[in-house]
Amino acid sequence: MRRYRFVLLFILMVLLGTIALHGQSKTYYGAHITSQAPWINRVVVYNNGDSEAGFQVTVWDGGGQVALQEDYTAPANGSRVLVMSNFAGYVPGPDEVALTPVEGTLTIGTDSPKIRPKLSFRYGDEESLTEFFMPDTRAWEYILPNSVEAHFSWTGIALMNPYDTPLTVTLTAYRDGTLQDQHEEAVPANGKYVRLSDGIWPGLLYPDVDQVRISTMDRAFPPPMSITGNDAQDRHVFFNAAVTAATKPLAAGELYATDSIVGDLYYVPAGTFVQGSPADEPCRDEDIWEGQFTHTLTRNLAVMETEVTRQMWADLQAVQPTLVNDPNDPAYGDGMTNPVQNLNWYEALLFANLLSVQQGLTPCYFADEAMTVPIDATNYDDESGDINVEYYCDFTADGYRLPTEGEWEYFCRAGTTGPFFVDVPNYDAGTCDINGCFQDLMPELEAVAWYCDNLYDDLGSYMTKPVGLMEANPWNLKDTHGNVAELCWDWLDFYPAGPVTDYAGPTTIWGRRIVRGGAFKYASYKLRCAARDNNNRPASRAWDTGFRLIRTVE
Repeated sequence: MRRYRFVLLFILMVLLGTIALHGQSKTYYGAHITSQAPWINRVVVYNNGDSEAGFQVTVWDGGGQVALQEDYTAPANGSRVLVMSNFAGYVPGPDEVALTPVEGTLTIGTDSPKIRPKLSFRYGDEESLTEFFMPDTRAWEYILPNSVEAHFSWTGIALMNPYDTPLTVTLTAYRDGTLQDQHEEAVPANGKYVRLSDGIWPGLLYPDVDQVRISTMDRAFPPPMSITGNDAQDRHVFFNAAVTAATKPLAAGELYATDSIVGDLYYVPAGTFVQGSPADEPCRDEDIWEGQFTHTLTRNLAVMETEVTRQMWADLQAVQPTLVNDPNDPAYGDGMTNPVQNLNWYEALLFANLLSVQQGLTPCYFADEAMTVPIDATNYDDESGDINVEYYCDFTADGYRLPTEGEWEYFCRAGTTGPFFVDVPNYDAGTCDINGCFQDLMPELEAVAWYCDNLYDDLGSYMTKPVGLMEANPWNLKDTHGNVAELCWDWLDFYPAGPVTDYAGPTTIWGRRIVRGGAFKYASYKLRCAARDNNNRPASRAWDTGFRLIRTVE
């Protein structure tokens, strides 16, 4: 029996050794090699180890077909030189391996952690030489500077797709921080994209671009390469792009994180949208309140999937006992998965700050303009006289906070432009203010929201319902229409007259804080994306009002 155990142990050790060996496997990428005369491509594969090491060279042509695949070795503490030359005057050295030049891409694969390949380019017998170590990186986004110098006249980009399926990349050009152009390119399987100057952005000249962002939402890919030169072809600079996003950039509506207390948070990227409602939207408020304007939001957000529930409140109070007791009015929904309601605005801020502290994040809310005194259980409220206490928000902090009114409308719309994030054909001037609770009048809205038309239900009549039961909006957020109205940060005010950036309401007290989204007892028009509820004093309580938290994220 011991003998069999020894054999099994030996096999296991061999397998683990094999796994460890292959775990060290590296692939080094060359996004560009050329067969154009009189270019010389030279690859020097260095071995920094004390024993001979092997590597494999694979060359793909412009059509994504394998043009060469060979195994070689590099001596201990030495190198192997591979040359692909289309210069008639070039004579390979005695130890160089001459390969047929190919217009395509190159990889060097090895199991040795000591192998490092270097790639260089020379234009015939000109003195200008560019050389650099081949990268083993794959990432989702890169920055590629343009070496805008007086002695250069053109630039280029080369990038490779190492996969057996096409890769779509987005190229965005900037000059002095201003967007110049953006377009997508589909790079064929095992192929490459290479363009020079005007071929990258037709009409944009070489000096018009100083940096390029190259990104994808498909799969991480090797670093693109910059190729810069002059018309005389006696000066050249080649270099690889630098990584600016090693992990996949999240798309709108992708899961950002799961918080142990408030659950799933979904990613909402910064963007520009039209806030407010058009003049012909049925049952809109007068133009002075809902007139449209362009709003640019520069902060990426992580947004709770649902409104804060009674269970979430209890879970936070269990670890942060200074949180006040659940303010919920049980007559309007007492289930633990029902949203918290009947709280005041100050208690929402306290909950947010205590949650931030609990999760190791930077609190957002402060009692002083210098933002040195965080809101906590000792200073969060002056409700006794219904005084409008002024608090301050650090919108750059990574902790939890209420959304601004603009942020709320932006993530509620989730890229849509209608009255609701879902199309509701029966919503028109004749039905928009009906408050008779007619079931099936607007089935599309009933599928995403608890409101007057489905007010009476087996889950409870004339009260809130458990969160998350309705269909989500396009960014995976639920209950933005109906159930409970949601507190926002902004003081009530007229809308701005023109475009704004990161607008957060007036800086002076107007007596009311904005509430959004409508509630279980409301007619459909109050659930609209643009509908503004302006009847909420910060210290007041309402059994139809709750809240949802967000975070500012990278």
